[in-house]
Amino acid sequence: TDASRLSQDYLDRHREFKRQDRFGLSEGAQHVVYAVTCVIDAGTGAADFPSIAFIMNHEDAAHPIPVPMPCLEIVDPLEPDFWVRRLSVTWLGRREHRSFPEWVAEPLFYDRLTDGVHEAREVWENRRLQTEHAAGQAAVVSW
Repeated sequence: TDASRLSQDYLDRHREFKRQDRFGLSEGAQHVVYAVTCVIDAGTGAADFPSIAFIMNHEDAAHPIPVPMPCLEIVDPLEPDFWVRRLSVTWLGRREHRSFPEWVAEPLFYDRLTDGVHEAREVWENRRLQTEHAAGQAAVVSW
């Protein structure tokens, strides 16, 4: 699965993705969603939700990766009971984040996780298991 089939409109609103990006996902594979991000249009205030899902592209990955929602189909839209929300404004625009409290409360949690910071890894491992045992937020790779 790659970003080559994403619309230019999507790429314009989600500047963290480039047309040449590859996600290493297999069509039809089911994945747990660990976090979602919504882009809020600056002109209209309308939410494009969810726009990005964070999933594992393989079981032994160290952390989830961001995947554009057009690549996925949500097959179970229920969010785990312990998820929380946060609005933020960054260079990417206004966003709403939904995930477990530590990820949402700390704007740099994902950066710390991908950098391999021990404390972030510990939180991730605990919340990963909790999320996998919670009902809901399953996605299937659609293309």
